[in-house]
Amino acid sequence: MCNNAGTYDDHLVKQFVRLLKGNAFDWYTDLEAGSIDGWEQLEQEFLNRFYSTRRTVSMVELTNSRQWKEEPVIDYINRWRNLSLNCKDRLSEASAIKDVSKGCIGVFAIFSKESSPNLLKN
Repeated sequence: MCNNAGTYDDHLVKQFVRLLKGNAFDWYTDLEAGSIDGWEQLEQEFLNRFYSTRRTVSMVELTNSRQWKEEPVIDYINRWRNLSLNCKDRLSEASAIKDVSKGCIGVFAIFSKESSPNLLKN
């Protein structure tokens, strides 16, 4: 909580705290006394806790991913794998292989349907 008394920072903190509800309020009340030195630190800690800049990929986006024309197969697999790491849902290994294979074009599309589960590991 904030140690500053009577400063503009203190005023900002008090106004901010009045807006907090639910998990955000619980988070604030669980802060150790003296752990926040002012508004800037509170703002940063709050954003670190409750705001994510990481893009979340939906299962629909992942399963609709396709190899681009002229894209090397390994580049497509790596692109698909990176998308899958940001997907909020997790696929089984068998489902992942099926989905990545479905997005392949050309000769590899046929080959990949029979490939081993190690296809996505590296």
